[in-house]
Amino acid sequence: MKKRHITKKQYERARLIIAEYEAKFALSFARGSFKASDLEYLSHSEVGIPKIKYGMITDTQISRLQSKLDEVNIPWFDIGTDDIGFLVIGSGKRTDYHQYEKQLLEALNNL
Repeated sequence: MKKRHITKKQYERARLIIAEYEAKFALSFARGSFKASDLEYLSHSEVGIPKIKYGMITDTQISRLQSKLDEVNIPWFDIGTDDIGFLVIGSGKRTDYHQYEKQLLEALNNL
């Protein structure tokens, strides 16, 4: 079998396609199945969703989540997966996310 050489650009493009596929595949298992036990209250201003790991959610889905949180008046300042490896919603100020639990779960289940 003849070895095929690919360029670095081709390699990077392939990695991107694979990452996108894995993100869609991984999130499909989580979509629509979030419960209160899936939320991890990290501090007085952050709630984590360890079920959504780094790379499992796209920027488009994060934007959609931000819009859904705005619709139900849940305060947020930053939403991302980069810092600790899973999705974290932070308000930047003291926020009792327990009071928003139902709306937060609804937003997550409707991604």
